Formats: sequence, C-alpha cells, structure tokens
Amino acid sequence: MKFVQYFDCQCERCIDPSDDILTSIRCINEQCDETLIITEDSKPVNIQCPKCKQITSEDRVKMCQELMLKLPVRFGIESNAEDIQQKHDEAVKYLHSKNVYVTRLKAALLYVTGSLSDNLLFVQKICFGLNHPYYLQTLALWTFLDKDIPKTDEELIALMNFNSNKPLKYFENR
Repeated sequence: MKFVQYFDCQCERCIDPSDDILTSIRCINEQCDETLIITEDSKPVNIQCPKCKQITSEDRVKMCQELMLKLPVRFGIESNAEDIQQKHDEAVKYLHSKNVYVTRLKAALLYVTGSLSDNLLFVQKICFGLNHPYYLQTLALWTFLDKDIPKTDEELIALMNFNSNKPLKYFENR
C-alpha cells in the first residue's frame, strides 16, 4: 500500500502476505502460468517455480521490480494510447496477468481508448475491491484531486484520516 497510496495500512487484507499476488511476476517458463510472488521492495532472490520447478534468476526478479516501480502511477485522458500500449506490452512479458501494475495499464487503455477486450473488471475487483476498508475514502480523495473539485483543506484532510473508519462488511450477507 505504501507504494500505491503512500501510507502503511495495517488492515487485515494489507498485512496478509497472500495479497502479494498483486505484485507477482511470470514464471520464466513461457508455458507455465504460475505466479511468482514478490513485492516491489522485497530482496531480489532466485525463485523456483512451485509448478514447473524452473528457476527465475535474482537479476530477472530485480529487473521486474524496477519495471513495476518505473511505470506511471496515474494516467490522464491526454495520455497517449500507443505509449500506454507499449508499456503494457513490455510489462506482460515479465509481470503476471494478476499484477496490479498490468491492471493499471489495462485500466489506462480503457480510460484513454474506451475499449478493452480482457478480464479487467475481474482483476480490478480483486485489486481495488470494496472489501478494502479505505477503498471508498481513497477513491473520493483521488476523485476530488483529479477533477480539481473545490474542497477546503479541512475536507481533504478529513478524507485522509484513516484511523476513524470502520471496515466495510462487503460479504456480510453470505
């Protein structure tokens, strides 16, 4: 969360190591669809694929981390679709399709071009789902900032108060 929203969230979802699938990379074996779990700031190490047993080198892991960190966090309507497509094409060579950075690139393409023929909505539901306690609050803050909607400093600061909110119970009726 620190790399994406610039704060250390301690909610149940964010401290769960299985959430690191959102920064996973592809196995070196192109026929293998296994996710290799890393984070942007984890120590680069050789990773053996649990499925096909191929070894992804420490250098490749580091290169994937650098790739994630150099991708833009936000895109605007003025963003160039060809540039986004190039970044996407490069990212999918190394990052897994479940990776949040790939999802952002797909979302940017959808935003700029108005079309996309992939599973973006499924991946976005996992990456940015309502079950994260601060989803709506963060969405509101970014909307105000992105759209330049008139708000007082106090109103914007109130949206950044992440200590007073209760988590959403999204699956409560199941």
